Amino acid sequence: MKSLLIIVESPFSYRDFERFAVGEYQELGYDVYLIDLSRLINPGLYQSRRHVQLSKEKYKILSPKNFISAFRLIRHTNPDFTIDYSLTSYQIGQPFLTKIGLLITVACFSKQIVIETGKFPDKRIATSSTTKAKTANFARFVIYKLISLIYVAFPPYAFFKSGSISTTTIEKYSKNIVYAHNYDFDIYLRTIESPPQTPLRPYLLFLDQNHVGSDDHKISCHRSSNIRIIDSSTYYHEVNLALRSLSNHFGLEVFVAAHPRSDLRALRLGYEFMVVSGSTSDLIYNCEFVMCHDSTSIQLAVLHRKPILFLKTSDYLNPDYNTFYENSFNIDYLAKSLGSPILSSTQIQSLSKIDLLINPSLYKSFEAEYIKIPGSPLSKSWQIVNQFCDSHYRLFDV
Repeated sequence: MKSLLIIVESPFSYRDFERFAVGEYQELGYDVYLIDLSRLINPGLYQSRRHVQLSKEKYKILSPKNFISAFRLIRHTNPDFTIDYSLTSYQIGQPFLTKIGLLITVACFSKQIVIETGKFPDKRIATSSTTKAKTANFARFVIYKLISLIYVAFPPYAFFKSGSISTTTIEKYSKNIVYAHNYDFDIYLRTIESPPQTPLRPYLLFLDQNHVGSDDHKISCHRSSNIRIIDSSTYYHEVNLALRSLSNHFGLEVFVAAHPRSDLRALRLGYEFMVVSGSTSDLIYNCEFVMCHDSTSIQLAVLHRKPILFLKTSDYLNPDYNTFYENSFNIDYLAKSLGSPILSSTQIQSLSKIDLLINPSLYKSFEAEYIKIPGSPLSKSWQIVNQFCDSHYRLFDV
């Protein structure tokens, strides 16, 4: 029996169980183990999301307390293949050193497979000229150079590439390159295979990004006095105003697609419109257009070829809110890449100037660069991974 180890760096939820196709691998005969590194790498995140975690006993989830226990767990499971969803992002400090150690451990005891699960443009720092941005750029440069040295000595066995533009240095050091797509394309495939019913009335869709209740942002604010928690009442007021104005202008109903980690009760208190959870792709499939900030679900709108309207609330325009101000550069890049308009909180009254059309060539280019390499299989990600593992397991076994 082939054994498979899946490494993640956030508390493993049922959404992850579905997204990473754990059940499908088990049905194919894999002995699957899961290692959740959040307790080790990001304790704050581990504590804040404990309520979404799955049963560790039922799903064979391993949650090491320190590097030594993580090392022993990997060595004990001794998997044939390790799918790594955690080692493509790095931070300076102990988590960085821990990840380096785990990277070497995985390379020594298993065939490491690195998958670009949700590659997405990140222009938050690159387009900013502030001193902080330059410092961050330099730190990132140093980290990537150190990582490169590790990958030269311990190259991954395979890298699953999900677009022509690579957002990581791992690709150039991998022994095998597999052309595939990211996990949003899997979701897209499920939707077009079983399309949702046509709605009774046309609607526009807002992609909630969990800004108000984001654990990641709260933890960042706790760590740094320079980052401020956004004011929920102001944020909801501005988004509701924009949605109400768009609804009246275009004669459309409004739905809000909840972020997977959002507190639904809080969202339904904050938004004036119907909040729907767990069916973002289906909602995008039937909507007239999408309004959003810089959510990764934009990729689903691109795949479904829906017009996109980007929204910048006052938080995105205020340098005091560091995280969101930096994200505003990402919105600028995305809007330019897709030929889509940007609506700021001060432009609500100028809706008549908004041109909600898609640019087919820009959408096609974005898909090829970030979502799916042209010519890659029209199969689910787990099917592509299984085909690769099956053929290489036989070679390895011989």
